[in-house]
Order: sequence, then C-alpha cells, then structure tokens
Amino acid sequence: MMKPSWIIGAGLVLWGAVPVEAQESGSIEVGLRSFSARENLTYSELTLERSNWTFRAVGARKSTSVRAGQATLLHGGSDFEQSIRLKPWSGILPQVGISIADTGAQRQQGFLTLRALYEKKRSDGLQLSVEPRALLGPQGFLGVVLGAECERGKQLTLTARLTPILLGKNGVNPSTGAARSVALWELGVRRGPVTLGATNALGSTTGMSLSPSLSGSALFMKVRHNL
Repeated sequence: MMKPSWIIGAGLVLWGAVPVEAQESGSIEVGLRSFSARENLTYSELTLERSNWTFRAVGARKSTSVRAGQATLLHGGSDFEQSIRLKPWSGILPQVGISIADTGAQRQQGFLTLRALYEKKRSDGLQLSVEPRALLGPQGFLGVVLGAECERGKQLTLTARLTPILLGKNGVNPSTGAARSVALWELGVRRGPVTLGATNALGSTTGMSLSPSLSGSALFMKVRHNL
C-alpha cells in the first residue's frame, strides 16, 4: 500500500513544479487516495472529460482483512462509469450515466447514475454548488453534494464538500457489520492543476463518491491536465 507520507511528498513536488494553466474544453485527471487503519488500501482514479461526456474509473485491490462482529468484510474493488451531459436547464447541468461496480457490496453490478449540478459564483470569488447524485439499482442510494470553493489570490483555491445521504445506506458499521448511512466530506487546496486534501469518500465515480471508507479519512492527491 502507498503510504500517506508518499502522497504528501509527491503532491508537494507537483504543487511547485507544475505551472498553472487555463481551463479548456476537456481534461484528464489522475489521483490517489491512501487509507490507513481498517481500510488499509490505496485507491487510484482516472477521469477523462470532454465537452459532452465523462469517463471515470476507480480501483483498489480487494481485501478481506476487516472483521466486523462475527463477519469478515470484503472491501476494495473497482468502479467504471461512463456518463453524458444533457442540455442545461435553468442553470442546472444534468448528467446521466452507466456504472459497473465490482466491490464488496456490489458484485459486477450495473447501475444507472444521475447527477445535476448547479453552481453560483459570487463577486468575492466564493463559488457555491449543489449537486444531487444518485445510484439507481440494487443497493443504490441518493446524496446531495454541497460544495464551496474560495479563491485566495490568482493561483490558490480552497475547496470543501459535504454530502449527506438522503436515501439508502451507503456504509457499514465496522464493529457490527450492520448497514448504515454515512455523510461524506472533502477538504482540499488547489494550486493550478494540483489538488491536495483529505476525504472519507473512496473515489470520484458517482458510486464511490457516495461510499465512505471503513477507516474514516484519507489523504488524496489529484493532478489535472487540460486538453
């Protein structure tokens, strides 16, 4: 497993070395999330984005090392998602997609995914967003991502996201193995294409972004390149 200190070191090197770039019509983003304690896995992620579609992939090796009461939990796995953007409506940017998940809770199952993003940028540089995200299918759930981004100068942006779960049980009690609903959170700081931060969500796909880790939180690093 990649240690959290390695992610911090690599992220700081990229932070200083990669120049700030302007936003274009598409992008590619790669990232790592390193969890310790019960989760004890590093998740890698890839996002390819163009003007009208997005492909997301998240993966980590499967593990059965976690005990919950009398049961052994299977965690890790992969999730692949292809989505398309629909016509904007009243400032809302809807997306619909298909996800194939192979995780401890979802064995090579297909899901319909839905997103609807609304953003508003204020004159003081603060950008607020609301984005319902839904995973429709067996063991699906619905959450709402509440986001904020604050520009600090020309190159630095602080980011924060909180995602309460409105429908479904997206997590497991690590002590008893019972299903439960767990809110997701993310705090980060971005300089140009490099973002460093901490989160308790497993990845960037709709399903993984609504799924919490077993160990609380992870350090993450993401690098974005505009096409």
